Amino acid sequence: KEGISLECIENRILIKGSIESKMPGEFLTPFFDEVHNQAIKEKIKELYVDITKLNFLNSNGIKELAKWIMKILNLEEKDRYKVIFICDKNIGWQETSITTLTFLNQNLIFKKFIN
Repeated sequence: KEGISLECIENRILIKGSIESKMPGEFLTPFFDEVHNQAIKEKIKELYVDITKLNFLNSNGIKELAKWIMKILNLEEKDRYKVIFICDKNIGWQETSITTLTFLNQNLIFKKFIN
C-alpha cells in the first residue's frame, strides 16, 4: 500500500508511514492474519510491534488492531501471545490510542516508549 510499510521479521513487526485509508482492512487484515497464524505455528510468546515510525493511524486502523488483538484473546490460553507496542511519545495519537488497546487485556497487551 502506498505510503505505508508493513514488515515482520521473527517476532518484530515494523509499521511505517501513515494509515489514512477508509478501508485499511484491505491490507492490514491479510498482514495481521499471516502474523497471527505464524505466531501460533511457531509458538511465539511475545510479539513486538514497532510503531515509532507510524506517523498517523486513523480510527479504522485502530479498529483493525483491535480485531487482531481480539483474535489473540479468542485463542486457547496455551496459544496466546503477548503484544508489546513500541511507541514514540512525540507522536500524539500513540499514547491515547495504544493505551485504549491495552485495556482489551492488560496481561497480554503492553506499550513501551522509546523516549
